[in-house]
Amino acid sequence: SFFQSVPCTLAILEGIHLLLLSFVIGYNLFLVAAHEFGHSLGLEHSRDPGALMFPIYTYTGKSGFVLPDDDVQGIQELYGPGDRDPNPKHPKTPEKCAADLSIDAITKLRGEMLVFKDRFFWRLHPQMVEAELVLIKSFWPELPNKIDAAYENPIKDLVFMFKGKKVWALNGYDIVEGFPKKIYEMGFPKEMKRIDAVVHIDDTGKTLFFTGNKYWSYDEETEVMDTGYPKFIEDEFAGIGDRVDAVYQRNGYLYFFNGPLQFEYSIWSKRIVRILHTNSLFWC
Repeated sequence: SFFQSVPCTLAILEGIHLLLLSFVIGYNLFLVAAHEFGHSLGLEHSRDPGALMFPIYTYTGKSGFVLPDDDVQGIQELYGPGDRDPNPKHPKTPEKCAADLSIDAITKLRGEMLVFKDRFFWRLHPQMVEAELVLIKSFWPELPNKIDAAYENPIKDLVFMFKGKKVWALNGYDIVEGFPKKIYEMGFPKEMKRIDAVVHIDDTGKTLFFTGNKYWSYDEETEVMDTGYPKFIEDEFAGIGDRVDAVYQRNGYLYFFNGPLQFEYSIWSKRIVRILHTNSLFWC
């Protein structure tokens, strides 16, 4: 965040304009008012896309708002840290080149790669030089603020996103009618609480779901679970560990993410070829 440099009258005019827009096109009045209150306290716009003071309005949900860390740093620079913070855990915007970077989910979407971390995702496109960081809610207001797992079925032109016991189907950037559904409707046990990671194998038409130290195989054509599952991850994918944070497929390889590491695994030779840092996704 930066010090306020525009005249107060301009900030007031901007606030009136945005407040009027909130009634006309459905902006969240609380977020608009909080943003303008930040200006009145002396904050300038921020370059952080997760900040309240980011100049482009982004819907972030109807409840549970906690002031992002960037805004806290800005206001403390102006007024000092204060005596007590009622919400000490302010959400921070992830750094793609952090040495300890871990990710929540990864999937393709019509040629783009989407990499999810907390309430954000990075967009990686072959024609883009830099990864673009955006809030999940800015694209899908109906989705949760955090995603557990995601995958694309290119034959059906659908992307499936998972959070807890629910799954959403997306056609492009539109949520398919009838979703979200419960994951047990796909054949999982009703007591299963979440999916950790998922990947679709194009050549076999199978989708692999990872949860805890086990994984399942799902036939996309028949829409039923394959018999003989679940199996232990370590028995089939030796060396990647007994849990998976995220996984994707490319050119005959599976890339398993576990904390700050990713394992390049050959589907055909069934062995680890390379161990990389998670942040190498972003050429760091």
